[in-house]
Amino acid sequence: MSYRVEILKALHRLSTFLLLLAPLLALAPACNSVLLVGRDRDGSSGGADSNAVCQIRLCGVSVLACGDCVDNDADGLVDSQDPDCLGPCHDSESAFLDAKSMQANRCTEDCYFDGDLGPGNDGCNYALQCDPLRDPLNSQGKCGYDPAFILKLEGTSQSCTALQTAQTPQCLQNCLAITPNGCDCFGCCKSPHLDHAVWIGSKDASGNPTCNAANLADPNRCRPCTQVSSCLNLCEGCEVCFGSGAPAIGCTGTQSRCTQGQATCGQPGELGCPGGSYCLSGCCVDTSASNLGK
Repeated sequence: MSYRVEILKALHRLSTFLLLLAPLLALAPACNSVLLVGRDRDGSSGGADSNAVCQIRLCGVSVLACGDCVDNDADGLVDSQDPDCLGPCHDSESAFLDAKSMQANRCTEDCYFDGDLGPGNDGCNYALQCDPLRDPLNSQGKCGYDPAFILKLEGTSQSCTALQTAQTPQCLQNCLAITPNGCDCFGCCKSPHLDHAVWIGSKDASGNPTCNAANLADPNRCRPCTQVSSCLNLCEGCEVCFGSGAPAIGCTGTQSRCTQGQATCGQPGELGCPGGSYCLSGCCVDTSASNLGK
């Protein structure tokens, strides 16, 4: 008889445990899905708690923070869905300036978005001394505005006027295609919510990055800059602009958003981008070029 009593008690304890566990089981994802916090990691936008599987995106042959399928800054947004990501060659999900660029600490700029620090493979050249909006805080004691500055690089001598008005065809081909809408090739970007462009490579006195998507309107953290017209990807029509994340109010359909024949991405109901491309400014941009990240 005692055995029956013990068995009945055990069954009672088990049934009580299952009743308490039931609400938690109802919240758990099915075993054949991967629960992701926030939006889809692969660039699509299925809404909160979407169950899409991430696809890693390469920068050349490397996997960096904005293409690694990891929520590196724990804000619930991964890779192209994180507004601080500038493409697969950007190595930070928390600021527009990544570690490699911080280490460079130089006055000469090449393509800001290709993941390397050398101008030889992208054809882009600019000197920060040519920007009339660079002040002592922005320049951190160096690269201050000098309208008479001459950039001597790779056997050439170019004035600020020449750099502003004529970048090379190689630069336009290699860099402009991976430059977000509203930015020039050198990291000076204009959000439709601001009346001025900002230098997304802004740093504090210790050299730490200060500019990210959350503080674009703070001129002390995202310093004003002058865009380089010779390599500038204007945000036009119903495109997704830098700092906005969505087309302008009143825009309908997708045809005018991606004018180069790319697939659209990043908005509710849209699919992720195929391999070799990245969801940039609402369009699937080819990022398979071999010169990236070198």
